[in-house]
Order: sequence, then structure tokens, then C-alpha cells
Amino acid sequence: MEFVVSGLALDCCYVAIAKFSRWIGWEAPLTNIAVGHVAPGFTLKSLDGKEYSLGKLLEKGPVVVAFFKISCPVCQFTFPYLERLAQRYSGDSATVIAISQDDVRGTKEFNVNME
Repeated sequence: MEFVVSGLALDCCYVAIAKFSRWIGWEAPLTNIAVGHVAPGFTLKSLDGKEYSLGKLLEKGPVVVAFFKISCPVCQFTFPYLERLAQRYSGDSATVIAISQDDVRGTKEFNVNME
């Protein structure tokens, strides 16, 4: 099983960043994961210190990875729905994980407010 990236927004954001970086003479510092391609493996620690590996999670089934910023209004609107998806499908059939772009303290507060 593979983790495949889909969605127009991710592709459009990367294209804009890549074009701007080339225009000002920088190489794009981000890894490009184009629609339909397999995501690279990673391992991260959760807020409670537990390690999550994409490879291990994929052994159980599909994985939804949501990157967020706590100041993002779209994230604040979307995360209650992602939480419901996680509660409904997590466990045996799928995994939903969120990766914060913020510090631990702010992320913990955001997490508590979403419950």
C-alpha cells in the first residue's frame, strides 16, 4: 500500500513557490510531492512523545496526513471534521494524523480547543 498525494491546492502551492524561488535565484527548499506520487517515509513524535512512522501506519491501511498552522482559519474550520473522520475510521481501517507547524505549547492549546 502507498501513501499517495492528491489535491489541486498542494500542487498549485508548490508550483507558485517553485516559480518564485527560481525567479529570485533560490532553489526551492521543499520536497515536491506531485499528485499521484508516493510520499517519502518519515517518523515523527507526537505531543505525548509517541513515535509515528509512515511505513508502520501504512501497514494498517490508508493514512491521511493533515499539515496545519494554528492561526489558519481554514484549519480551525476543518479540524473538527478531520477529528470526526479520525474517530470514525481510525483503528483498524485507516489513520488520520495532524502535523503542526507551530510550537508545542501552541499546538497543545489548539488540540485542547478542538476537543
